[in-house]
Amino acid sequence: MKDIRMITGKSIIPEQNLVLRLLECKEGEGLEEILMQYETVLPKFRTYLQPRAAVAAGEVPKELQKDIGHEKMLYVLLTLGGGIDRLAESYFSKGDAHLGLLVNAMADASLFAFDKQVQEFIKRMGREEGFGVCTRLEAPSDLPIEMQKTAFDVLEADRRLGLSITSGYMLKPLKSMCYFLVILKDSGVFAVGHDCGTCGSKTCGLSNVVLKIHTHYGEKKIVCKKGSRLGEVLIKQGIALPMPCGGAGKCGKCKVKIKNAGLPVTLADRNFLTEEELQAGVRLACQVELTEELTVSIEHEEAGEAVILGSSDSERKHRKEEKAYGIAVDLGTTTLAFSLIGLESKGLRGSYACMNSQRAYGADVMSRIQASNQGRGESLKKIIQKDLCRGIKALLGERQISEKKLKKIIINGNTPMIHLLLGYSCQGLSKAPFTPVSLCRKVLPAKEVLGCMDFSAEVILPPGCSPFIGADITAGLFACKWNLLRQPCLFIDLGTNGEMALGDKTGFYTASTAVGPAFEGGNITFGMASVAGAVSGADMEEGKLKIHTIGDKPPLGICGTGVIEIVAELLKNDLIDTSGKLAMPYFETGFPVAEKEDGEMIKIYQKDIRQLQLAKGAVRAGIQVLLEKAGIGYDGIHKVFLAGGFGYYLDGEKAAVIGLLPKELLEKTVTPGNTSLKGGERYLREEDKGDAMEEIVKKAREVVLAKEEAFERLYVKCMDFP
Repeated sequence: MKDIRMITGKSIIPEQNLVLRLLECKEGEGLEEILMQYETVLPKFRTYLQPRAAVAAGEVPKELQKDIGHEKMLYVLLTLGGGIDRLAESYFSKGDAHLGLLVNAMADASLFAFDKQVQEFIKRMGREEGFGVCTRLEAPSDLPIEMQKTAFDVLEADRRLGLSITSGYMLKPLKSMCYFLVILKDSGVFAVGHDCGTCGSKTCGLSNVVLKIHTHYGEKKIVCKKGSRLGEVLIKQGIALPMPCGGAGKCGKCKVKIKNAGLPVTLADRNFLTEEELQAGVRLACQVELTEELTVSIEHEEAGEAVILGSSDSERKHRKEEKAYGIAVDLGTTTLAFSLIGLESKGLRGSYACMNSQRAYGADVMSRIQASNQGRGESLKKIIQKDLCRGIKALLGERQISEKKLKKIIINGNTPMIHLLLGYSCQGLSKAPFTPVSLCRKVLPAKEVLGCMDFSAEVILPPGCSPFIGADITAGLFACKWNLLRQPCLFIDLGTNGEMALGDKTGFYTASTAVGPAFEGGNITFGMASVAGAVSGADMEEGKLKIHTIGDKPPLGICGTGVIEIVAELLKNDLIDTSGKLAMPYFETGFPVAEKEDGEMIKIYQKDIRQLQLAKGAVRAGIQVLLEKAGIGYDGIHKVFLAGGFGYYLDGEKAAVIGLLPKELLEKTVTPGNTSLKGGERYLREEDKGDAMEEIVKKAREVVLAKEEAFERLYVKCMDFP
């Protein structure tokens, strides 16, 4: 027997909707009271929670080897500790059966959540030791009940986990779990999922159901586990619904139409959908649990009609095909941008852009870091690999270029995005002191990075400066020839994070501030990414708002620049005061922006303005802190690079109106466009100068704004409008 591995559960919270399902709670049947009880009990419940597990590899008992067909298995035991049993019993003994049942349901949900953490541990263990899992077995459905006693003894569960076992081979505490994983020498196989369809337990409810999906591409039928979330199933099918809240039911944007009658209405559905929509079968995909066969219609999939904002380079028309090509990629949180470079001519031979399908796990990087840490890292990795391969193939296919001629791919992205692409753990990025797995430059085979065997090219991943000043900023500074600057300059890249650099070639300060997704349309009621139909600009003429949309398409929503320009116009016309308050009656009803083709009115609401204030306050405060660190004023700055597609299309004067940028710097501001992408293009054209990126990183000095006393003071001050 090998060493026994011990696992301690981390940050386990029983999923509220699963608890309700385990209690068989339906809409209107005391739901609000149960939810209140859940919130009341939860803090106490978590103090009693002591999730621990033990895992060890061993032999399959000889009498079972013929039936199982393998000789090795993992013995696995999980427990929530005896405190949970005592808590439930305390309620029952007081005659409060409702709370006792609630605690039991919360415990079952927690046990499932803990099991997911254990599975991730075993998956990592398999990678390290070179084994995979082909089957999960449980007693008594798959194995004799006596096997629980075998596992109990093998894992020394009495001493290590504080468990006991009855003469009937039942584990105590009750909220414990035992199973066995049959292993083989193939780390690519990993089947640890519990099949509730065979276990006979009423509380599981995860047997298979059929899902029929209708999109504008056609119809498909899939089989998925009962109890799965519709939103997550659609993500895995490559259907990119807008879900900037990460599936928490807080944005209301993942609307789908369910054709089956009688589907329950959740609280989130009622918060975001009209009565007419509910009657028509519209639901939020992130809230739908698959408990029966469903037919779902996807009418507003977030398609890949993205544009490369700020890409001013014109494509050079070459009739002659070149011997070799390179592709530069900006791996953005919201969109992916690709440039095809001829390695002989050094010319731009094509471009492509698409939405980042990881948006379904949240609009900002922190949401995705959290999703990765909750066991969804592999899913996030596969999603972005699929997007990248699709973009590269589209770019080559449009120009009928053989994939064999693709020799180099350079991918620039922020540190969390690169971690997700490479399948690195994001645990170190979720809390101070924020320690990434690696920031170093890497050159790897394309099949290793992209998970696709079609490309034989090498992938270059440039170095990052710090956990939140990643390779995209290194590439951006490289594009602006930062290594040649003789006078202090300010570099600003605005997205879900606000990244900044201040200095010259001899050395410079960097800082990053969590802006949130407002600049990219996230957390805005009618917000959307910078795709065709997004309101991107606005002017007030004779008391009426005149809007501009990307591609001059009919309005669908508002992107980041649109939010800024609308708010700037409302400020100039005294419809918003300096504190950010909308004038009546718009404070309550929202200010009308434009009417969609279906008649729905796009509006800007008070809460949207607050989101913008939080974002612009963080950026402006960060700029002020860097200026204080460098000991210079506005006069000491030679040039301001307002980078990124957002900056390229941003009206500088309107940015100054809302206080995002100091008006003293407007005349010094240039908009170089997507510098992350252009840095990759420059590398492919001037590879011998690529070492300049390493030199840039060495000259960077990080300023952690959260540790700067001045930042909080300035942040509060800068939230107000001038």
